[in-house]
Amino acid sequence: MNYEELEIAGGLHAIQLHLSDKDDLLDTSDGDEIAPSGRETRVDKSDEPESIKAQRIKNESSNKLFKTRKTKDDRAKETTTNKATSVIEAVMGTNDSCTVIVINLGCGFDALPFRMLARHRELCERTTFVDVDYDALLRNKVDIIKTTEQLRLLLDGVEESPTPDQFLLKSRNYAALACDLRDIEQLDKVIRGAFNPDATILVICEVSITYMDPQDANAILKWASSLGNVRFHLLEQCLPNGTNHPFATTMLNHFNKLQSALRVVEKYPLIDDQIQRFEAVGWQSVSAKSLWALWNDSTYFDITERRELNTIEMFDEWEEFVLFSSHYFFLVAKTTSKPSETSDSCMETTDINHAGYQDLLLERCRSDQADCPPRRFAVLYQSGERAFDFYGGEDATRRVSTTRTFSLPPYTGLSRLCDIPDAKVRAFHSVTPLIKRFDCLITGGRDGPDKPLSDTWLRRDGQWRKVDDIPIPIYRHATTLVKDETDHEGVLLFGGRTRQGLPSSAWYLWQELSGWRELECKNENLTPRFGAIIITSDGKNTGLLLGGMSDDGKVLDECYRWTIWTGGDERRITVEGCLGESKCATSLCRVGASLVNSPLGLHLVGGVQSSGLPPPGHEVYRLRFSLKPQHENPQLMGSPISIPWYQNKTAPQPLLVGHSAIYDGEGVVVIGGGATCFSFGKHMNANIWKFDNQGQRGMEAWRCVQLGSASTGVDRGLKKQDLFAVIPSPRPTRSRAESSQDQKITLSDATRFPETISEGTPAVFASLDLGPCVTKWTTEYLKETIGPTRQLEVHHAQESTMLFENKNFVIRKNTASEFMDAIANGERRYLRSVSSMNRHKPANFSQDFESLNADFVLPETLAIPPSKIHSSVLRISGPINMWLHYDVMPNVLCQIRGRKRLVLFPPEDVGNVQIPPGRSSSNLNVFDPEARKNLPLSLTHPREAILTPGDVLFIPAFWCHAALPLDGVSVAINTFFKALDSNFYAPGKDTYGNKDRPEYEYSRRDIAKAISRFESMPRDMSRFYLERLAHEMLEKARDT
Repeated sequence: MNYEELEIAGGLHAIQLHLSDKDDLLDTSDGDEIAPSGRETRVDKSDEPESIKAQRIKNESSNKLFKTRKTKDDRAKETTTNKATSVIEAVMGTNDSCTVIVINLGCGFDALPFRMLARHRELCERTTFVDVDYDALLRNKVDIIKTTEQLRLLLDGVEESPTPDQFLLKSRNYAALACDLRDIEQLDKVIRGAFNPDATILVICEVSITYMDPQDANAILKWASSLGNVRFHLLEQCLPNGTNHPFATTMLNHFNKLQSALRVVEKYPLIDDQIQRFEAVGWQSVSAKSLWALWNDSTYFDITERRELNTIEMFDEWEEFVLFSSHYFFLVAKTTSKPSETSDSCMETTDINHAGYQDLLLERCRSDQADCPPRRFAVLYQSGERAFDFYGGEDATRRVSTTRTFSLPPYTGLSRLCDIPDAKVRAFHSVTPLIKRFDCLITGGRDGPDKPLSDTWLRRDGQWRKVDDIPIPIYRHATTLVKDETDHEGVLLFGGRTRQGLPSSAWYLWQELSGWRELECKNENLTPRFGAIIITSDGKNTGLLLGGMSDDGKVLDECYRWTIWTGGDERRITVEGCLGESKCATSLCRVGASLVNSPLGLHLVGGVQSSGLPPPGHEVYRLRFSLKPQHENPQLMGSPISIPWYQNKTAPQPLLVGHSAIYDGEGVVVIGGGATCFSFGKHMNANIWKFDNQGQRGMEAWRCVQLGSASTGVDRGLKKQDLFAVIPSPRPTRSRAESSQDQKITLSDATRFPETISEGTPAVFASLDLGPCVTKWTTEYLKETIGPTRQLEVHHAQESTMLFENKNFVIRKNTASEFMDAIANGERRYLRSVSSMNRHKPANFSQDFESLNADFVLPETLAIPPSKIHSSVLRISGPINMWLHYDVMPNVLCQIRGRKRLVLFPPEDVGNVQIPPGRSSSNLNVFDPEARKNLPLSLTHPREAILTPGDVLFIPAFWCHAALPLDGVSVAINTFFKALDSNFYAPGKDTYGNKDRPEYEYSRRDIAKAISRFESMPRDMSRFYLERLAHEMLEKARDT
């Protein structure tokens, strides 16, 4: 790699904040910034002059840009940073006698100087690093440096009183210069006066001057070009497809919300604009590339380096990485006159032998439906005469297993014959329409990146059945319908990712009678890949293979012809006739695209390509191809369809990755799709899009509908409830006087258990047969049956009421003998069983206490399907009250020994039971009569039940409740179950069934931000507006 290449590759230094190799000298847990563990890096901004407010926001936003959690596409960015310091090393090593000044403009808390000094000490002997930023931030940074010995010892010759006084810290190899970047005169004076005028100067500017007024930013560029032998390295955002592209919109809105608009990128949106900008202020040699171009070019990253990504983390959403890296560029400018390198052409117009735009028009045909959250990586198939089913994929927070139905009017009279039995959470699966209308085959997919699936589901005559598994678990594969010589249908499967994320080059053929068979393929040069597309010629036994991505993260500009041979027992496939790297291949060979064959033609929709994003107006192509005689290359042509948002810059635009497309009888309908746009937020396509040749006819017809129950009872969406759905009933509001007395919980017939659940109110099922446990479970029997020496985790309370928030208890290990004897003697101890296999997993009574399992029977009338059960918990206690709390799952509490009093509060009382924000427990003692007379408990609407052995209490989700044993020793078992589909509960571990949805925490942060906007107002004014907002939210909650 030559010096020019090193400079380009080294431009990825900006992303070094994501390096996975942590420096022992620095705590880089919050990004690669100077912030020793435990030290707060915020500064007091109360006296901040208005003149530097914009720059502070700019710097903080720049820091936040790279201070995010390690998302999946962050890992790809980490891999690109292996060459982060190569450019600086190259500059410092060009001449043994050369002094080098590295000026970092808008440095923030960037730790670059200290990383270099720690790792490349000899190379830094003739180098001085100069951090430049506003005064308050640098003072905080310098304070950290001075008080952190590991950092301080890296500095040589620290001056006690540096001059001029703009230097907050100055040493031979490092200086911190406090300066407003808009004060060019002062900056120039200090730099020229303090450093050798003959030095080689490297100016680094990483996402820092883009927030400034373009005129001020350009003044910095012009000043830097006057310093002599200078190189300028700039990393900034660009807008390759304009401001209306969904990623660009999400990014720009993010910075606008932070009051730090990307003002420069709005004036210079394209890479070519940036090159001309530098040339206009005096730079002689300017070159630039997008980060995606750097990643995708083997000159800068070889195949081994790109493959290292999978050693860091399994990673699928390559389209998101392409989106991010296409919207950032790295630029190198020099004052020496050399031929300018060709810039990365994100906006290249591709000539692929088309006569012009087709007369089809892609437009929005349906607005967002609040009851139909958008998804991506799902599959879409026709399920009826005027209906399509949308199965699996991911919504904004998780992967799902449910199916949604989209229909044309009228929207009534639809019902689902059958859903996929035991539907799994699945994304990146495939669906292949079969010959008979409404029949299809769903194959593979995955749960997590390391959890590929191999099951196959056949839909025949409206009924699903499981057929033979694919020989290997696979996802992100390609499938298509084929027919053999006798016109028997089959499904051809190619590529995809297998275990450990490895790409496959295998071909498989499925036929209903013979199942899956691997096809012999003689082409050893065919690169394993995923995300490709295979096309058939009239559904026969030959077609094309387009694009895909190899295991090193490169989009393959390849097009092959394939032919299946099935004579006799022979089952093989020939693959040959690659088009090679042509403009046609570059435009049409993609990853993440959809392919739709219809009377309108063969259409390629969305995805990303080797050059990054498809150029504006080239997202959707109509393809035409011909397969000439054997051994001749196939011919492939394409024509882009007309897209209105490139004529109307304000028109809404979908993000065509992760989407699904299907022909609806008139045109091609596009549903779903979206992406996580780095740290800027998510964009999910909430609209339905359609392209046809009929203009606006029927464009408002499609919508998501809710169907009646399918034969399997699988959830069909947010509104449809399955057997155990909790539907809160409207409850009349009572006055304070009416609230003073508890309502007794109604006794109910256990045969009405499903109806009780649907009503969403507590109910007692009295005197049920729970098995011999009711008479057998004395403390002595429990001690001997559990095992006297078995260790149990027991709460030891200091008071009669345990309070979770105050932690007035400790958890200690007791033997069963010690615990049973203690509670029999009236000691305040309490057992809430945990899993005997792993205490961080939900408890399972039948496994955790096998010796007791035969004694306890849950009546058939209360039977809960095993797939719905979250946990079953044994509770044994002495005379001690359980704290007030709520659970997000309903449960049935079976009282086995002793009497127990329970008080429950409906969900609308949550504001009056003093549960701290973000928690699920309260410190209120609801059994204290005095507390019940006073605010806020006097405003609540409690329900009360007293359970005796054999009674069962149904406790709905979100009903706050507390328990009080009345007879000394109490024994009970409660079973938590999922009343809704698993997708509606918080993802991740939930040991106790009380984990709140992540949206609640996200919204709390949004509220905190909203409140902060009123902090500068007079108190009465801010309170007025906050009261209004609170009232509006409350009204919305009551209307839900």
